[in-house]
Amino acid sequence: MINYVFFALGLITILISIFLLNKEITTKYHDNYNEDFEISNYTKSLESLEELIDNLNICFTDTISEIDKNYKSLIIKFKEMDSRISAIEKKNILLNETENIEQNNDSLNQPQDPRSKKIIAMKKNGMPLSQIAKQLNMGIGEIQLILNIYNKN
Repeated sequence: MINYVFFALGLITILISIFLLNKEITTKYHDNYNEDFEISNYTKSLESLEELIDNLNICFTDTISEIDKNYKSLIIKFKEMDSRISAIEKKNILLNETENIEQNNDSLNQPQDPRSKKIIAMKKNGMPLSQIAKQLNMGIGEIQLILNIYNKN
């Protein structure tokens, strides 16, 4: 960006110097010097201007090549970022699927029928197996089996 500013300043300088040289040469040399001297001064001015233009062209070429190099570097970095983002998105998808599977497994370990829910609730309240069996008209082994299935012993 700075190189563009310098390039613009250089062009402005050249234009101003051309204008000033033209003005100075027309006023000064018309009065004091002959045509041959005027031509040689114009040639010298043109040569110095051509040298300035060549230097500006070199500066411009260097600036463009630097911009191209930086652009290519940025493209490579953007591609790396895209691949990293894709990898992170894939990991998030896998994590979400794993969480869904775990939630489904947890819901499978929960009793679905009301009698099993009642057995588990009674056991949580500290009721002995024999009393649970009496109240629900079930055998103690059946109560133990239901509790073992849902890991609520």
